[in-house]
Amino acid sequence: MTNKISPFFLPVYLVLMLLFSACGQHVSLYVSPTGDDTNLGTKGQPLKSLEGARKAVRVVLKEKPGATVTVYLSGGIYPVTQPVKFNGEDSGSESSPVTYKVMKGETPLFSGSKPIGQWELADTDSLYDRLKGTMRGKVFIADLPKNDILDYGDPADAGKRPELVCNGELQMLARWPNEGFVTSGKAMGKTPTPPNYMGTSGTREGVFEYIDAYQDRWAGETDIRLGGYWFWDWSEEHQRVEKWDSSSHTVHIQEPYHPFGYKDSLNYFGFNLFCELDQPGEWYLDREKGKLYWYPPEGVDPKSANVTLTYFSDPYMIELEDCAHVRFEGLTFMEGRGSAILIRDGENNLLSGCRVLRFGEDGIHIQNGRGHGVTGCYLSSFGHGGMKIKGGDRKTLEPAGHFVEHTVIEHFSLFKRTYQPAIHLDGCGIRVANNRFSHSSSSAMRLEGNDFIIEYNEIAHVVNESDDQGGLDMWNNPSYRGNIIRYNRWSDIRGGTNHGAAGVRLDDMISGVLVYGNLFERCGSLDFGGVQVTRGRGCEQHHEQSDHRCP
Repeated sequence: MTNKISPFFLPVYLVLMLLFSACGQHVSLYVSPTGDDTNLGTKGQPLKSLEGARKAVRVVLKEKPGATVTVYLSGGIYPVTQPVKFNGEDSGSESSPVTYKVMKGETPLFSGSKPIGQWELADTDSLYDRLKGTMRGKVFIADLPKNDILDYGDPADAGKRPELVCNGELQMLARWPNEGFVTSGKAMGKTPTPPNYMGTSGTREGVFEYIDAYQDRWAGETDIRLGGYWFWDWSEEHQRVEKWDSSSHTVHIQEPYHPFGYKDSLNYFGFNLFCELDQPGEWYLDREKGKLYWYPPEGVDPKSANVTLTYFSDPYMIELEDCAHVRFEGLTFMEGRGSAILIRDGENNLLSGCRVLRFGEDGIHIQNGRGHGVTGCYLSSFGHGGMKIKGGDRKTLEPAGHFVEHTVIEHFSLFKRTYQPAIHLDGCGIRVANNRFSHSSSSAMRLEGNDFIIEYNEIAHVVNESDDQGGLDMWNNPSYRGNIIRYNRWSDIRGGTNHGAAGVRLDDMISGVLVYGNLFERCGSLDFGGVQVTRGRGCEQHHEQSDHRCP
């Protein structure tokens, strides 16, 4: 027998393999980055890709109905260049699931980024003339076409925005200030914004003055982007600058304008600014020339570091559509411009012990179906949120049965800084238990629906920046009833600018929520305490412990 076989004969060879190597109804297949998708899928002749394994599993399920199939993946990097899509034909059953799992002691990494090498130290006077004087001899350049990178995306386009990663750490697109915000002067558009309850002055059009003369140097930049809280401190957005007028210290935003307008003394920062490449870890991409400029972190040698640019830009890396009893165990999915995993419809699919790292949008989406679960996973570093989960029927109160347990989600809302929580629930009958959520500019959880159970979780260091939010946030719908929030620990939730930040915020008519047995530590600021209830009915709060007064 030869080492490789034609895909045409794959079913025949798999059947022969099963006859000799299957133990009862249990079938094992093996995958390695050094394998080949025309191999048999044995330990000695492993397949090469997750897509190849999916096809082989489908053959097994057709030839041997009812078999329990386990795919073992060895360590190494598996480049993902197109989505891996599963459907009903790839399903297992309750007694015979299909499992894709890590081989013991190995670390398989499914990556949507491309490595960058061939770094050269910048040495031209014209380049350093645009930077601060202290930068000479610190900036490295990579030619992206020579690294087989041709899609440069856009610095502020969700799902298309690239990120630079060094040794597993996100680098910062050149910006100023390097942290936080700068405050503007007067809004100078033609149309005043309507009066509001806070008496805030502003204009509809995105024209305002900048008051720090330091920013005059931005007039030479070709594609200035701004991120800011343009009117309300619970609504931020990224904007493209049409004109930076250093003679009048005036900023002209390119349409479309922010829907709420622009207030006096708003908070913003500039990014995608070559002239602000001034601290270790910052980078800038010249899209016209395909040149990437990088100031490496202290002690990092670009020639030996693991440096990648996120490249995969499909909406999802992995898609399960109408599947049942498919499991992923111990796998790592990382570095895409969009989101990582979609589970839509179907039933009882499970992500267990997986890692999902550094995606431009979200980590995991679960849409409808029944009984899907995430357990023992680690999710970190998302431009948007961690998980968006929808299911159940609010009209009949039929529960979805989805669950998230024993999972850590941290460092989310890194780019879209509001309303992108670690967990967003929509529907009926979903349980979130024994998890840890931390480090975000805004909320950790958002609930929109009925009969959710939130219990035994730890929530810390969230709502660090935005205003009028809570670690858990619900608002504006009195039909969201039957929700239970119990035995959670809330700590260090102290943000807010005008109204404040709460541990649990039940705002604008939220009703019928039971909150009990929670521990609040260093929660609440300004007008808010550990729990905020505004204009709702039938909310109960009792048996709480707090070192701050709860309203």
